[in-house]
Amino acid sequence: MRVYVPSSMPHLRTVLHSGELPPVHGYATTPAMREWYASGNDEEIEYLAIIAAARESLRLLSQEDPPPQMRRVVLALDAPDNVVTVLDAQERGLVALARPVPVMHLISALVDDAEVEAKVALAVADMAAADAGDPEALLAIEEADDLDLSWYARQELELLVG
Repeated sequence: MRVYVPSSMPHLRTVLHSGELPPVHGYATTPAMREWYASGNDEEIEYLAIIAAARESLRLLSQEDPPPQMRRVVLALDAPDNVVTVLDAQERGLVALARPVPVMHLISALVDDAEVEAKVALAVADMAAADAGDPEALLAIEEADDLDLSWYARQELELLVG
């Protein structure tokens, strides 16, 4: 199953160094997501999973100390089905990896370009307020949702984090 895992640059470094992705939560095109967005095609539904993971990446960035590069990172991996648990009851598209997944299952990473770090930093700063329902903070998060993520193949990731 293709799973999109929220991450950060330091977390990506750790994953590449250790050779495996630890058990974490991610997002996928689950049956509940397909039912909710029945008018969408597979590509559109997959995009929703990516956006959910990118938004969760903002939350991870807001919790890291010291603050890392303000770049959202979403790891795309093809996880074996027996490792993935669907948690749709908690949040649409939410899944959990039950055990570590070797980095060879990592397909790519979707990462903000350096020139949008200031916009991402604004969204990170507004994350707690957005979670509390502040409409202006929610707008900053939605603006971050609209930023394009660049695609990096697994073979390019060492250069990206180096």
